Amino acid sequence: HLSEVQPVQPIAQKADTQSPIAAFTSFYRITTDENNISRMKNLVVACERMARTPIPPGGRFDFNGDIGPYNARSGYLPAIVLVDGGTALGYGGGTCQVSSTLFNNLMQLPGVEIVARRPHGPRGATYLPLHSDAAVGNKTLNLVFVNHYDFPIRIDGHAQDGALTIAIYRADEDVGT
Repeated sequence: HLSEVQPVQPIAQKADTQSPIAAFTSFYRITTDENNISRMKNLVVACERMARTPIPPGGRFDFNGDIGPYNARSGYLPAIVLVDGGTALGYGGGTCQVSSTLFNNLMQLPGVEIVARRPHGPRGATYLPLHSDAAVGNKTLNLVFVNHYDFPIRIDGHAQDGALTIAIYRADEDVGT
């Protein structure tokens, strides 16, 4: 139950740059069919793109803007995406799991304000409890947050062996100066 989520580091202001202030893991299938192999690759691509830029105090993170565009040039492959309650093949399939896992991290952090987030449709996403997800992919489906801490934060994600783990850390203070 999401009501049981507890911060990894309850006093984020006292955290060092090596200890996560929040962490969350979701799970995915590791079957070797072509669509799932592409989806697993997209999880890795999104995690790599997410780790590029720390978010300074007052800074805004826009999942579609910072992790997209979801196309071949950005390294994404076609995989199954959820569309209007059904499925289709589209570039970046799997990125919603990354945004949803990130969203569950953000829910642990009182110094972060979520300014845009929508769950998937009525059936939700299979990798998290109903409506604890954050759909991304277009102007109306995005995860956007603002860092209200007085220090920068960074996001670190890893997808391996069926587990997608995302952790949020206090970033070095000289970031963005």
